Amino acid sequence: MVLKKQTVWLLTMLSLMVVLSAYYLFNHEPTNVNDYVWDDEELMESYGEVESDMDVQSEDEENVSEESMASGIESTSDYFITQRVEIETERQKQLEEYREALSSSEANAQTLAETRSSMERIEELSEAELTIESLLKAEGYEEALVVANDDKVNVVVQADTLDRQQAVGIIRMVQEHLDVGGHQVNVTFR
Repeated sequence: MVLKKQTVWLLTMLSLMVVLSAYYLFNHEPTNVNDYVWDDEELMESYGEVESDMDVQSEDEENVSEESMASGIESTSDYFITQRVEIETERQKQLEEYREALSSSEANAQTLAETRSSMERIEELSEAELTIESLLKAEGYEEALVVANDDKVNVVVQADTLDRQQAVGIIRMVQEHLDVGGHQVNVTFR
Protein backbone atom coordinates (compact mmCIF):
# COMPACT_ATOMS: atom_id res chain seq x y z
CA MET A 1 0.00 0.00 0.00
CA VAL A 2 2.91 2.35 0.77
CA LEU A 3 4.39 1.66 -2.67
CA LYS A 4 1.09 2.57 -4.33
CA LYS A 5 0.91 5.84 -2.39
CA GLN A 6 4.47 6.64 -3.37
CA THR A 7 3.70 5.88 -7.01
CA VAL A 8 0.62 8.09 -6.96
CA TRP A 9 2.64 10.83 -5.28
CA LEU A 10 5.42 10.49 -7.87
CA LEU A 11 2.96 10.61 -10.77
CA THR A 12 1.27 13.65 -9.26
CA MET A 13 4.59 15.46 -8.89
CA LEU A 14 5.63 14.53 -12.43
CA SER A 15 2.35 15.80 -13.84
CA LEU A 16 2.74 19.01 -11.86
CA MET A 17 6.26 19.41 -13.24
CA VAL A 18 5.03 18.88 -16.80
CA VAL A 19 2.18 21.36 -16.38
CA LEU A 20 4.50 23.99 -14.88
CA SER A 21 7.02 23.43 -17.66
CA ALA A 22 4.34 23.89 -20.28
CA TYR A 23 3.09 27.01 -18.52
CA TYR A 24 6.60 28.44 -18.44
CA LEU A 25 7.23 27.66 -22.11
CA PHE A 26 3.95 29.15 -23.28
CA ASN A 27 4.07 32.27 -21.10
CA HIS A 28 7.76 33.09 -21.14
CA GLU A 29 8.95 32.99 -24.72
CA PRO A 30 12.37 34.53 -25.23
CA THR A 31 12.66 36.93 -28.14
CA ASN A 32 16.09 35.70 -29.07
CA VAL A 33 17.88 32.37 -28.97
CA ASN A 34 20.67 34.04 -26.97
CA ASP A 35 18.19 34.72 -24.14
CA TYR A 36 18.29 31.06 -23.14
CA VAL A 37 20.46 30.23 -20.16
CA TRP A 38 22.68 27.27 -20.94
CA ASP A 39 23.72 25.27 -17.91
CA ASP A 40 25.14 22.25 -19.63
CA GLU A 41 28.30 22.18 -21.73
CA GLU A 42 26.68 19.72 -24.12
CA LEU A 43 23.87 22.17 -24.80
CA MET A 44 26.38 24.93 -25.39
CA GLU A 45 28.23 22.72 -27.87
CA SER A 46 25.03 21.91 -29.77
CA TYR A 47 24.20 25.62 -29.84
CA GLY A 48 27.66 26.28 -31.26
CA GLU A 49 27.02 23.66 -33.94
CA VAL A 50 23.83 25.42 -34.94
CA GLU A 51 25.74 28.70 -35.29
CA SER A 52 28.47 27.07 -37.40
CA ASP A 53 25.85 25.43 -39.62
CA MET A 54 24.28 28.81 -40.16
CA ASP A 55 27.59 30.20 -41.45
CA VAL A 56 27.69 27.56 -44.20
CA GLN A 57 24.17 28.22 -45.50
CA SER A 58 23.47 29.91 -48.81
CA GLU A 59 22.53 33.61 -49.04
CA ASP A 60 18.81 32.79 -49.34
CA GLU A 61 18.89 30.75 -46.17
CA GLU A 62 20.81 33.44 -44.28
CA ASN A 63 17.70 35.62 -44.43
CA VAL A 64 15.93 33.21 -42.11
CA SER A 65 15.82 34.89 -38.71
CA GLU A 66 16.98 33.31 -35.50
CA GLU A 67 13.46 33.72 -34.14
CA SER A 68 11.94 31.53 -36.84
CA MET A 69 14.60 28.87 -36.22
CA ALA A 70 13.91 29.02 -32.49
CA SER A 71 10.17 28.70 -33.09
CA GLY A 72 10.80 25.59 -35.22
CA ILE A 73 12.77 24.03 -32.40
CA GLU A 74 10.14 25.10 -29.88
CA SER A 75 7.30 23.68 -31.96
CA THR A 76 8.85 20.20 -31.82
CA SER A 77 9.40 20.56 -28.09
CA ASP A 78 5.91 21.97 -27.73
CA TYR A 79 4.52 18.85 -29.39
CA PHE A 80 6.13 16.58 -26.82
CA ILE A 81 5.13 18.81 -23.90
CA THR A 82 1.57 19.21 -25.12
CA GLN A 83 1.14 15.48 -25.65
CA ARG A 84 2.54 14.68 -22.21
CA VAL A 85 0.26 17.21 -20.55
CA GLU A 86 -2.80 15.85 -22.36
CA ILE A 87 -1.96 12.24 -21.52
CA GLU A 88 -1.17 13.03 -17.88
CA THR A 89 -4.33 15.10 -17.49
CA GLU A 90 -6.47 12.31 -18.92
CA ARG A 91 -4.84 9.70 -16.69
CA GLN A 92 -5.20 11.85 -13.58
CA LYS A 93 -8.88 12.34 -14.42
CA GLN A 94 -9.28 8.58 -14.83
CA LEU A 95 -7.49 7.89 -11.55
CA GLU A 96 -9.69 10.43 -9.78
CA GLU A 97 -12.80 8.67 -11.10
CA TYR A 98 -11.42 5.37 -9.82
CA ARG A 99 -10.69 6.89 -6.41
CA GLU A 100 -14.25 8.17 -6.21
CA ALA A 101 -15.53 4.72 -7.13
CA LEU A 102 -13.38 3.19 -4.39
CA SER A 103 -14.72 5.59 -1.80
CA SER A 104 -18.29 4.92 -2.84
CA SER A 105 -20.22 2.82 -0.37
CA GLU A 106 -22.42 1.40 -3.13
CA ALA A 107 -19.65 -0.63 -4.81
CA ASN A 108 -19.47 -4.38 -4.31
CA ALA A 109 -16.29 -6.38 -3.76
CA GLN A 110 -15.88 -7.36 -7.42
CA THR A 111 -16.24 -3.77 -8.63
CA LEU A 112 -13.71 -2.60 -6.05
CA ALA A 113 -11.23 -5.27 -7.13
CA GLU A 114 -11.66 -4.33 -10.80
CA THR A 115 -11.22 -0.65 -9.97
CA ARG A 116 -8.03 -1.31 -8.00
CA SER A 117 -6.74 -3.46 -10.84
CA SER A 118 -7.43 -0.68 -13.35
CA MET A 119 -5.64 1.86 -11.16
CA GLU A 120 -2.62 -0.41 -10.81
CA ARG A 121 -2.55 -0.98 -14.57
CA ILE A 122 -2.50 2.77 -15.24
CA GLU A 123 0.31 3.25 -12.74
CA GLU A 124 2.31 0.35 -14.21
CA LEU A 125 1.89 1.71 -17.75
CA SER A 126 2.98 5.18 -16.65
CA GLU A 127 6.09 3.83 -14.96
CA ALA A 128 6.99 1.67 -17.96
CA GLU A 129 6.48 4.62 -20.32
CA LEU A 130 8.81 6.80 -18.25
CA THR A 131 11.41 4.02 -18.15
CA ILE A 132 11.32 3.54 -21.93
CA GLU A 133 11.48 7.31 -22.53
CA SER A 134 14.54 7.54 -20.28
CA LEU A 135 16.22 4.65 -22.09
CA LEU A 136 15.52 6.23 -25.48
CA LYS A 137 16.99 9.53 -24.34
CA ALA A 138 20.03 7.63 -23.05
CA GLU A 139 20.43 6.12 -26.52
CA GLY A 140 20.78 9.59 -27.98
CA TYR A 141 17.30 10.70 -28.93
CA GLU A 142 16.78 14.29 -27.85
CA GLU A 143 13.16 13.71 -26.88
CA ALA A 144 10.91 10.65 -26.69
CA LEU A 145 7.24 10.06 -26.01
CA VAL A 146 5.75 6.65 -25.26
CA VAL A 147 2.00 6.19 -25.01
CA ALA A 148 0.83 2.72 -24.02
CA ASN A 149 -2.75 1.59 -24.23
CA ASP A 150 -4.02 -1.91 -23.57
CA ASP A 151 -3.73 -2.98 -27.21
CA LYS A 152 -1.20 -0.58 -28.81
CA VAL A 153 1.97 1.34 -27.98
CA ASN A 154 2.89 4.52 -29.85
CA VAL A 155 6.47 5.76 -29.69
CA VAL A 156 7.53 9.15 -31.05
CA VAL A 157 11.18 10.18 -31.00
CA GLN A 158 12.73 13.49 -31.93
CA ALA A 159 15.09 12.76 -34.80
CA ASP A 160 15.81 14.01 -38.30
CA THR A 161 15.52 10.49 -39.71
CA LEU A 162 14.83 7.05 -38.37
CA ASP A 163 16.13 4.03 -40.21
CA ARG A 164 14.71 0.52 -40.04
CA GLN A 165 17.41 -0.74 -37.67
CA GLN A 166 16.73 2.04 -35.15
CA ALA A 167 12.98 1.37 -35.32
CA VAL A 168 13.53 -2.34 -34.71
CA GLY A 169 15.71 -1.52 -31.69
CA ILE A 170 12.97 0.72 -30.27
CA ILE A 171 10.34 -1.99 -30.84
CA ARG A 172 12.51 -4.57 -29.03
CA MET A 173 12.96 -2.19 -26.10
CA VAL A 174 9.20 -1.66 -25.85
CA GLN A 175 8.58 -5.41 -26.09
CA GLU A 176 10.96 -6.05 -23.19
CA HIS A 177 9.41 -3.48 -20.88
CA LEU A 178 5.73 -3.75 -21.75
CA ASP A 179 5.39 -7.38 -22.80
CA VAL A 180 3.63 -6.63 -26.10
CA GLY A 181 4.01 -8.01 -29.58
CA GLY A 182 6.02 -6.17 -32.22
CA HIS A 183 2.90 -5.66 -34.35
CA GLN A 184 1.40 -3.64 -31.48
CA VAL A 185 4.19 -1.05 -31.48
CA ASN A 186 4.08 1.99 -33.76
CA VAL A 187 7.33 3.99 -34.04
CA THR A 188 7.49 7.46 -35.62
CA PHE A 189 9.81 10.43 -35.51
CA ARG A 190 9.42 14.21 -35.56
